[in-house]
Amino acid sequence: MDSDKSLGRIAVVKDLMHFFHLPGGETLGNLAEERARKRKQEAIDSIVQELEKGTDVVSAFDEKEVPEFVDMALRLIDAIEKGTAKRNLRLLAQVIVGLKKNRLFKFDNFQKWANILETLTRDELLVLGKAYVLMQREVHVWSLLVEELVPNTFPANGELDAVCAGLLRTGLMLPVPALGNLSYQPAKALLELGKLALLDPGSDE
Repeated sequence: MDSDKSLGRIAVVKDLMHFFHLPGGETLGNLAEERARKRKQEAIDSIVQELEKGTDVVSAFDEKEVPEFVDMALRLIDAIEKGTAKRNLRLLAQVIVGLKKNRLFKFDNFQKWANILETLTRDELLVLGKAYVLMQREVHVWSLLVEELVPNTFPANGELDAVCAGLLRTGLMLPVPALGNLSYQPAKALLELGKLALLDPGSDE
């Protein structure tokens, strides 16, 4: 089924090129097909690397957990097919290990985080990583977050505000009404996620 999806996408690329009378449709179609295969393999490799780091944990499955793992693996395949970035896929693999380590190994628990993690942008992951580090030692982290990220990462407060506003959809960042403006506060759920995966502000593609 996965190969059918990939072939379908390649066919669409070729059809579009023919529609617009662009030269090299077959050649570029083949390049797109090869690129799709390579991207999928790289994604799988990054997932396997993360799972290997937790081999001592993941290998100790009992019989009841096998169906849960199969469902998680299928969900990972779905994320790959969606074109989820490798950094996000690595986090998903870490969540599998983290759930096992923390005795929370249920597909529903994985699905909850997968739905969030696969959508996060690089900037959003960076902000969450910084916020996670800060909230472990401070209750109110907004001013510290601004101090660390503006202007070193974001040229102006407005850009950081925009990223945090986008994170409201995840439930990992909460709005905090303030006199004359709006600030943000990481939710307790971020601490929960941090126990399952490495929230590294410097994670790469």
